[in-house]
Amino acid sequence: MDSSSPLAQDAPSVPEMFLAADQWSPRFQSTFFTIKMDTFESCRHPPTSSEPGDIPLGKGTFPAYYFKIDVCSGHMRHSVLRRYSQFEWLLSKVLIQATVHGMPPKTWICQFQDEAFAKNRLGHLREFLEGFLSQPGIAKDLHVVAFLELNRFAQ
Repeated sequence: MDSSSPLAQDAPSVPEMFLAADQWSPRFQSTFFTIKMDTFESCRHPPTSSEPGDIPLGKGTFPAYYFKIDVCSGHMRHSVLRRYSQFEWLLSKVLIQATVHGMPPKTWICQFQDEAFAKNRLGHLREFLEGFLSQPGIAKDLHVVAFLELNRFAQ
């Protein structure tokens, strides 16, 4: 690699390979990471992100459901909160060739969104994200790094 490249030797390394939670262990090197999505929150305001960037805040309607993604690499862990529209943003930014379990359908203006709705959507988003991250090379994409705030693991 050319030493003048922005990805030269001094660039901090972030986890580059996703493993499903049942295949991952904290003993693995910091090259690997996994996610866990089991909870959601109803927020009246957008949560603050430690990594502001290209990720949109989502629609301006509140309260809104945010889905908590626990990201683990080695013995380190952090959480990010993401809205459905932010998952859509991620999918629109990363072009993939392989078939992935699709995003759950959008909601309609008159559709009632209660905790049962959010719990169902959480399961669908978890399946989507795990399938998405399992595709070769996807975990290295800069949009994925931003979405999951993987640079918080940089050494």
